[in-house]
Amino acid sequence: MNFRSFAGSATAVAVGEGLAAFAILLGIIVTLHPLGSAYTSSLGGDWDEPAHLVTSLMARDFIAGLDFRNPWQFAQQYYYHYPKVMIGNWPPVFYGALGIWFLIVGASRGAGMMFLAVVAATTASVIYFTGKHLIGRWAGVLAAVLFVASPLVQEASARVMCEHLTTLGMLVSTLCFARFARTERLSDGLAFGTVAAVTILTHNNAWALGMVPGLTLALTNRWYLVRRLGFWLAAVPVLVTCVPWFVFTLPLATANGAFTGRADGVASVFVEAVPSYAWYIYLGVGLPVLIFALLGVWETIIRVKPREEVALQWAALAGLAIATFVLHCVIPVPIQSRFMVLVIPSVVLFSAAGVDEIAHRLGSCLPTGVVRVGLALTLMTALWVESFALPLQLRNHGYEALVRDVMAQVSNVPQVWLISSEVIGEGSLVAAVALQEPRPSSYVLRATVILGGKDMYWHNMQDRFDTLAKLDGFLDDMPVTIIVIDDQIPPDLHFPYQDRLRKLVASEGDKWELIGSYPQTKGGIAFPNSLHVFARRPVASLSIAAPVIQLDRLRALMVRTELR
Repeated sequence: MNFRSFAGSATAVAVGEGLAAFAILLGIIVTLHPLGSAYTSSLGGDWDEPAHLVTSLMARDFIAGLDFRNPWQFAQQYYYHYPKVMIGNWPPVFYGALGIWFLIVGASRGAGMMFLAVVAATTASVIYFTGKHLIGRWAGVLAAVLFVASPLVQEASARVMCEHLTTLGMLVSTLCFARFARTERLSDGLAFGTVAAVTILTHNNAWALGMVPGLTLALTNRWYLVRRLGFWLAAVPVLVTCVPWFVFTLPLATANGAFTGRADGVASVFVEAVPSYAWYIYLGVGLPVLIFALLGVWETIIRVKPREEVALQWAALAGLAIATFVLHCVIPVPIQSRFMVLVIPSVVLFSAAGVDEIAHRLGSCLPTGVVRVGLALTLMTALWVESFALPLQLRNHGYEALVRDVMAQVSNVPQVWLISSEVIGEGSLVAAVALQEPRPSSYVLRATVILGGKDMYWHNMQDRFDTLAKLDGFLDDMPVTIIVIDDQIPPDLHFPYQDRLRKLVASEGDKWELIGSYPQTKGGIAFPNSLHVFARRPVASLSIAAPVIQLDRLRALMVRTELR
């Protein structure tokens, strides 16, 4: 066999192994999805989930229209119809990727789940090959299985959110930098910068990648790399693409309170964020995995002398975990467990390194392979017993059935909806209307925004229409034709306008007709007949022609000033 034939055979074997690994890992994730109610839930796992889906629908429609002359005007008009568009608050790559996926397979929450499953399986495959390269095939299998079994990963897989695509991009970008540090080639440096730029434009959290090069050099004492042209050229893709985007959108994000989720300051960092995120990592992998991960860090980095002997991949993976943890401890956003999904690839790979170290130490007494398999199975079992959990608590639904039934009653003629619920309920109903319509047709008004005037973090709440007469006049002026009232609003999210709206429709039977009461499920708890739908009389006339909305009035009431 000549060299070319041998190389071709080796490539075919590698591709076959990659496809097999991806298929097996995707099968595990897809199997866990229905067990965790991923396909029977609405978009209530997180308050950003409906916004991510609606913005992806906007991206789908924008791409399908093949008219790219004025994207911002397109976003404005879409937001008036479905007020959960988040472009500007968050960067565009996730929405573009999911929008293209929707164009290919169709738009639904289930299609979004499959997209996330593919991305998560890709990340797990990268973990597998990284573990195989650094330690051995068994280590890749162990790390990949620990990743897909992590409760944090399962939770992220059951919500239409950015964490999985961001995790994939950050892991690949980090490995690209490790490769550059080894080869010093310009192409590898540019690969790191390009993947980093795409990932930063997926989610703001990926700015942590800016700390990875410095941490990697510090852990390996390879400071001479700062004199290489490739080190600095890696910044060019970020400077060219990411910086202009974030400079342009910073006023938009700050106008909506995107950086006021929690207080700034040293006390917030050390008293609140550090222990909270450490606890989330513990919940995500369990104590045994963490112990082996710390042992892996000791063996691959801390114990290695001189520093130049530290393997670059291990140093980069440690830098990724440190940078991600530090960034989330200092940025003023709400503390949420989902952000620690970005740390899990590093943790599981270091855990495999810890298993390998124990196996070598016991090799004089027992066969190393036997010890590795035994420890790996023990670690998987420990994760299963101590930490593994399916995200059943995310289950919420009822909104799609309500929207389908109402649209059937009005013969699918566009309407002006007013939805009064808490932020997740309103978002789920907005998304349900958007999914039901082939193109933006109806207008959906969120009571928290229009009547309460809130921003995305519930700041600046008002009572804009503080009498029944004012509220009635507003409903007539719009004109609102469908009102949905949620009876299951938590006490801490209860505001006077909700009671006023309920009193108004009850007192004006000549103007509003109750056309249905629908069940809903929140956090896995069923609430029968808790969503009440009122239609403007005469109901039969709603099927004849769409109402003409007062768009200027609506624009003036929008909280998102950049979309006025």
